[in-house]
Amino acid sequence: MEGLKDTHHCHHYSTEFKLRVVEDYLNHQLTVSMCCKKYHISSESVLRLGVSRYTSGKTLSTTGGSTTIKRNPPIR
Repeated sequence: MEGLKDTHHCHHYSTEFKLRVVEDYLNHQLTVSMCCKKYHISSESVLRLGVSRYTSGKTLSTTGGSTTIKRNPPIR
């Protein structure tokens, strides 16, 4: 019976955690898979979305919360 239980859980990540993961991915040239394993991210698409939002200058926000961090736009 234990093996039949639903194991899907909704993970909540803080803004600071998201920022740390995205910056680690970008600055240390980790693969998406490596970064997800390192930080126990539930899905590679979660990291890809965070990287996309960050690099496009959009906000990263705490899941279920109101804290946001916005990357400064690139200097051109």
